[in-house]
Amino acid sequence: MNKKLLLSLFLISTSFTAMADADSSAPAPEMLNRMVAIANQDAITQSQLNEAMRQTKMQIQQAGLTPPAELPLERQVLQQLILQKIALQLAKVNNINISEDDVNQAINGLLTNNHATEAQLQASLQASGVNYNAYRETIRTQLTISRLEQKAVAGTIMISPQEIDNFLAAQAKLPNKNNQYDLSHILISLPSNPTPAMIAQYKAKAQNIADQITQHKLTFAKAAMQYSAAGDAMQGGNLGYKTSNELPTLFVTYLPTMTNGSVVGPIQDANGFHIITLNGVKTPPPEQHFVQQYHVENILIKTTPIVDDARAQTMLNELKEAIENGKNFADLAQQNSQDTDSRSQGGDMGWKSLNQFNDSSMANEVSSLPLNSVSSPFKTDAGWQIIKVLGKRQYDDTADYLRQQAAETLFNQKAQSALQTWQDKILGESYVNILVPDLKPTAS
Repeated sequence: MNKKLLLSLFLISTSFTAMADADSSAPAPEMLNRMVAIANQDAITQSQLNEAMRQTKMQIQQAGLTPPAELPLERQVLQQLILQKIALQLAKVNNINISEDDVNQAINGLLTNNHATEAQLQASLQASGVNYNAYRETIRTQLTISRLEQKAVAGTIMISPQEIDNFLAAQAKLPNKNNQYDLSHILISLPSNPTPAMIAQYKAKAQNIADQITQHKLTFAKAAMQYSAAGDAMQGGNLGYKTSNELPTLFVTYLPTMTNGSVVGPIQDANGFHIITLNGVKTPPPEQHFVQQYHVENILIKTTPIVDDARAQTMLNELKEAIENGKNFADLAQQNSQDTDSRSQGGDMGWKSLNQFNDSSMANEVSSLPLNSVSSPFKTDAGWQIIKVLGKRQYDDTADYLRQQAAETLFNQKAQSALQTWQDKILGESYVNILVPDLKPTAS
């Protein structure tokens, strides 16, 4: 297992830096134990900040980046810890608990995706000076906050068919719509309910940062790590290669005039001021998407107080025997099936992909049954069924796939904005006191 795997295991899905116990190389006890900040009823200690700094620096270095100066980075990490403390407090109030099984499943999923074993993970963590139990608590914290974010944000986001239509229509008008753009961005977040004077102050701060980047006084990645309030700040603000329909609409507007190395901003939206840069462009071939589809006939017998499981199975076995002896499946379906959607068509369900079957038992039978043979009776949520698979085909569902992708893109765009707004809200509604003057955030 390499360093990239270790990095991926630390960065699950949260923008917060995890707090863990300090290691043996930490500073003296009196420095370790001092409080550096208070978030509502909880304190953040120097040891927690030191450990979070150590993990953050490791992530930055493993991403191939150079960490910014110590003090600006420490301010950024402390802000993340404050947000994390407040989020964990909210998770406790909302009775969000992560079990050992949840942690195991998360780690196993990450190991599977990276083709690694738990022994390799533990060895890699040990080589990096990370305690395995502390790492598990990091995962638990990340899962807790992720579940809280989903509860707070996901349910508030709705995507209408008209929004999808408008999105696809706008994409169709774009030249080179299949291009993939490697963008990085910086977010200078506005405080809650800013006054016009505060908006002007933060805009000036964003402009000053953009000027330092264009004048080569500061690299974009260092500026992101030092100033950005976005969750990807410690990755240098890099968004990776994305098509225009995967990028925020606010950024896409500027793409036609940007070249590699271009810096644009400050760009204002509800969350604050953005600065973006273009790192590269790729032009892949046009996207096509195919799925395996199955043409299926079925006969359904529902269980009732009169027709129990055994009776339903017997009835279907008799029908199966009749079909194997030459009776027509469609005729018997019209006469016997209780599936109101397909009975009038002789049990014909049409062409469907496996994910269109609402029941996993049905999907498993369809995928494993030889063509033109009749299944044994099997139970689904609807009742007892027998099926016959008439054909298989590779179906070009690119249009449906693009609509699904558009819906996911719109959801993610709204979710990113909603998450930033939610984080600003919970921070604004909390009591926060940074006790070390040098660690207080600056507006200039």
